[in-house]
Amino acid sequence: MLKYDFSGNLLTKEYLNYKPINYYNHNYCLILKTNNSEIIYNNELKVLDKLNINNEFIATFSYQFQGQALINGVYAEDIDLSYPGNYLIEINDGDYYYSFSIILHPDFMINGIRYQEGYLGAVTIFSFGELYINGDEYQIGSSLTEVGNYTLIIKGENDYHKEISFVILPDVVYNDGTNQEQLMEDSEFMTPIRIFSNSQSMFLNDEIYSSDLIDSPGVYTLTLIGINNFQEEITFTIIPSVTGIEDNEIYQETQIDIFGKAYLNGEEVTGEVIIDKNGDYKLELILEDKVYQTYNFKIEIIDEVEETSENQFEEYYKYIFLIILVIGLALILRKK
Repeated sequence: MLKYDFSGNLLTKEYLNYKPINYYNHNYCLILKTNNSEIIYNNELKVLDKLNINNEFIATFSYQFQGQALINGVYAEDIDLSYPGNYLIEINDGDYYYSFSIILHPDFMINGIRYQEGYLGAVTIFSFGELYINGDEYQIGSSLTEVGNYTLIIKGENDYHKEISFVILPDVVYNDGTNQEQLMEDSEFMTPIRIFSNSQSMFLNDEIYSSDLIDSPGVYTLTLIGINNFQEEITFTIIPSVTGIEDNEIYQETQIDIFGKAYLNGEEVTGEVIIDKNGDYKLELILEDKVYQTYNFKIEIIDEVEETSENQFEEYYKYIFLIILVIGLALILRKK
């Protein structure tokens, strides 16, 4: 048994201790038939126990043979498959017969911006086979833009069926009047915000939401709704704040501006408040009916009476001096 390369050069020589009565070329393997058995050699002229053929392939399947081939019962001149499906392949060459089954899976492609466990924005799909999206026939390359859950079904030859699930995620942004950024889980804000999304609908704390201004401190849950039972929740907090004071400071007077709800020495206050009376003060910012932050400060008005009196005396002295000066000049002129 001799092995040559494509240029006709002898590569390997193997001596047989038997005389074959027939031979068959089987996908780059040589099968020699004797009276009692079939002996299989691979392309290295090594004896194989049996022909090994994988059951599953992706994208393409090619097979070299000698004789006649049937694919799912239909005669074929060659075996070079690229369409997904379940295939029964039969090889006939005289009295030699061999058959095997394979599954050819599609090398499908989902094009889109990958983000976490899904896609953001438009998605397009490419694949051989019959394509269906959520039960409807899909035209290859067309855009899918709706937020939600999707099931891609690829059908092929001989009842082949493959399912692929994917998600188009909502794009969710907030605007605080200055910045517009992606809304993230557990975000905190100290100003009112608006939220925008391309989801089918939004609920804020279980009430329908249409990008209205959220201007009250609190803990919020935004629920985003998409097709095919898609639902995503994002929790965020708008926290109360105050300007015009610092903790443990002393002021003659101050004007504070409270965002949210607060208690000043036990009385509820909000918005702009002027504090101009002597005393000790405690301001408590409230979040979800609990004290979120406390400020202690004092108002101490400085007594300016003494300083004012001294200034007044200085003015009196000036006037008395001028009067004396005028009288003195008058007397001098009179003597003359």
